[in-house]
Amino acid sequence: MFVGADIISPTVGVKDCRALVAANYVKVIHMNNNNDNKIVIAFMRHLCCYVLFIYVLLTSFSCTNAPTLYYDNDETFDSLQEETFKQVTIGIEAYANIDKSYLEDSSTNSKETNKSVEKESNIDKDADSKDVDDDDNLAEYESLEIEKGVENEKSTNDLISTKSETSSETRRKRFIDIEYDTSEPIIVKNVYLNKDYQFATFSEINQGYATLYMVNKKVADNYKGKVVAVNAGHGVKGGSRKRTYSHPDFTPKVSGGSTKEGAVFSYAISDGMVFLNGMQESTANLMVAMALKDKLLNEGYSVLMMREDNDSRLDNIARIVIANEYADCHVSIHFDSTTNDKGIFYIKPIEKKEFLEMEPLKSNVDNINLLGKCLIDAFKERGERLWKNVGILQGDLTQIAFSTNASVDIELGDRATVVDAARVDAFAEGLLLGIQKFFAS
Repeated sequence: MFVGADIISPTVGVKDCRALVAANYVKVIHMNNNNDNKIVIAFMRHLCCYVLFIYVLLTSFSCTNAPTLYYDNDETFDSLQEETFKQVTIGIEAYANIDKSYLEDSSTNSKETNKSVEKESNIDKDADSKDVDDDDNLAEYESLEIEKGVENEKSTNDLISTKSETSSETRRKRFIDIEYDTSEPIIVKNVYLNKDYQFATFSEINQGYATLYMVNKKVADNYKGKVVAVNAGHGVKGGSRKRTYSHPDFTPKVSGGSTKEGAVFSYAISDGMVFLNGMQESTANLMVAMALKDKLLNEGYSVLMMREDNDSRLDNIARIVIANEYADCHVSIHFDSTTNDKGIFYIKPIEKKEFLEMEPLKSNVDNINLLGKCLIDAFKERGERLWKNVGILQGDLTQIAFSTNASVDIELGDRATVVDAARVDAFAEGLLLGIQKFFAS
């Protein structure tokens, strides 16, 4: 019943065990609202097993012979032992609080839970920027993670009952406050993550903003009335040191990638790869994104740029959520980590029932695949090489799982691909043609 209860082994890291405990604690809080005291007690037994298992490993082996349990290379054996005792304390305090809540009237307990969630939502965003590996802040960080999970689960339950709430009509309402009474052809607006947006509480890095370039409909002759989210993949310093849920319903990944199959948590945003010539992938992604922005604006499409520098301070989920709220489609630009110049492909939602039945993907999968097909068809028309002559790779991505609009991860090559000015322009032209095909369809 509990996440990961059957996968603890001597090779499991301390951080992984803490993640499992946090995931299970979220489930127990939800069960607590249903007054299932026996399940709460069962969970605490699992918690003790997790913590004591790690403690036994740490105290039963010498430093030289013990299995690798370190999260960072510079983390010491003594600090791990001290950290383990912190987890025991957290577990005992959590158990005491849960057990005490059963002495109260169920309606009072529900009100207190709601107050706790409301209090968490008002915590200064600086709390999100704390380093997971800072021992002084570890207990506070994990406490925030657990409380966030409670709010996330409530959001997910609402989602299941209402399916996708961010319709095209809702997106149009976002532009009411934009002033069109200007002679400027392009109106620029910074867009921050609003905690009230669907799935916003899943984000870990959201201090930055996206930039919306709105074509002025009162000035432009070719105004299209469509907004394209252009996402230059990666580009957040320290993004791989944070974790977010892989799926909005807290289920594990059904296929591997930068995060392995079966993982409940994924990188908030990974660092990306390095090309064989030494260029960072994030740099190449941004070059293509900037070229695509200019081409889209010239054609009358408004553009939502997820980043325009080397550190956007928006993780994957923050970018997805903002795109859900403001854009008609979302194109995330990447290059693969292989080294054979494999060609272009897009990540298609993997055809596994448990994945395709998950909302909002269930209601959105056709839009995703249509955009992906249009992009691949455009590159094929332009004579670009496609991976395996098809240009499709099935996968389970955070972007796919959380998107409510047509949203595609497009891989333009890999580490061996040449990314110079001519190729950047060609990539941007192909993407533009694909987007035009999508809206025409």
